[in-house]
Amino acid sequence: MLNYKKYILYSLITIPIYTLFCYLTKRAVDPIIGGMLVGGVVLAMSFIDLRKIKRDFSSMKSHVNEYKLSQDAEIFISKQVKLLNETKVPSIKNMIMLNIAGAYITQGDNVDGKKYLDALNLNDFDRANFKNAVLNKLLLLYKINEDEEANILYDKVFTEDYEKGGPLFKTVKILRFQGNEPDGIKALSKLNMEEGSEIYREVIRMAKEIILENVK
Repeated sequence: MLNYKKYILYSLITIPIYTLFCYLTKRAVDPIIGGMLVGGVVLAMSFIDLRKIKRDFSSMKSHVNEYKLSQDAEIFISKQVKLLNETKVPSIKNMIMLNIAGAYITQGDNVDGKKYLDALNLNDFDRANFKNAVLNKLLLLYKINEDEEANILYDKVFTEDYEKGGPLFKTVKILRFQGNEPDGIKALSKLNMEEGSEIYREVIRMAKEIILENVK
């Protein structure tokens, strides 16, 4: 989540500033001091950025927890949009857009939900969160009947069977390959019995609704 390009830029700026300072004060340039200054600048900037990331992530998580309790999508979306405009962290911006898209789509507003899905830049997610973000986007795309776009994204990201994938991946995989078949319902029911922990029951239920709508 840290912007390493920014740190490199600040490092490159620090060196000539230190050199100019030595020239103006008629001091010899000390490479050790120069290195310490660069390290200090990078350390200070990363500390400030980490505090901002922690603060914004905590706010986002707090909004999600409140939404789970209140189910008030309007208030949730309003808070998330405000945070989206305030945060400077690309990965958190994209997490927020995914949250907003999900809230809109859950309320039946597929148009606004799709706008936020289209605005997502999945490449802003780090390696640890990338596939999970893709899976959440895929679930929402299938929910709003954007099957062709979803299938293309699935095939692009999951080029080989992702055996270590958890219930979320397995749910999306069923939607990809059995999303228009009655057997998809059976596969989801089996998945629910095997791995349907409380956190994934709602996801599996949503997937069942998607397939039921497709096979009408």
